Amino acid sequence: MEIYDRVLPKPSKNGGTGLQLNFKLPDIGFEIIGNTPFSLLTDGHMMAFSDKDWVKLNGMGQMLVAKSILTQ
Repeated sequence: MEIYDRVLPKPSKNGGTGLQLNFKLPDIGFEIIGNTPFSLLTDGHMMAFSDKDWVKLNGMGQMLVAKSILTQ
């Protein structure tokens, strides 16, 4: 949870993200009976096609290093 709290955006006044709900709902008595997962990451071929200069991946890496989740 500490890693998720550092990476995910803080919930807004209007609600939080689905992932935050997935972790918080059991704490308040709800039971999660099913999930429909989807990938947030793409394979290397798709990343190279959609981000030819690797700007998005580089930015994500810099953000994770800045938040002390990964080291350079």
